[in-house]
Amino acid sequence: MTVMGFDFGLKRIGVAIGNTITCKGSPLTTLSAIQGVPHWQTIEMLITEWHPALLVVGAPYEKQGGTDQFILHCAKKFAHKLQTRYQIKVEMIDERYTSAHAREIKKEHKLHQHTVDSVAAVLIIEDWLTKNHTAHP
Repeated sequence: MTVMGFDFGLKRIGVAIGNTITCKGSPLTTLSAIQGVPHWQTIEMLITEWHPALLVVGAPYEKQGGTDQFILHCAKKFAHKLQTRYQIKVEMIDERYTSAHAREIKKEHKLHQHTVDSVAAVLIIEDWLTKNHTAHP
């Protein structure tokens, strides 16, 4: 099964692709967003090209208590719009620390700043795959 993951942000949205066979993800792109609103036609092109069976959106809980916050509300709204627009199942997964981990990878591999968002999307996918791939053959 092909899975497309999103690291949601108000200015940038990282996108990655993965599958349940390898349980690995690969970065695709980083989309620009205006107050969390992406260029939907670009997402549609990616979905048409990759044919994902599932979309996974990172849920940005607070590091301390896991309480709802504005960015989490926006990510949930984005996930709902994905499901409504493309009629593909969407799941959200806790993505605490993925951006920090992606920044470490950026430093280690000397990646461009915009790559951090797509690398964070890879981490989101791989976390979902690790936790769920046996439940979704």
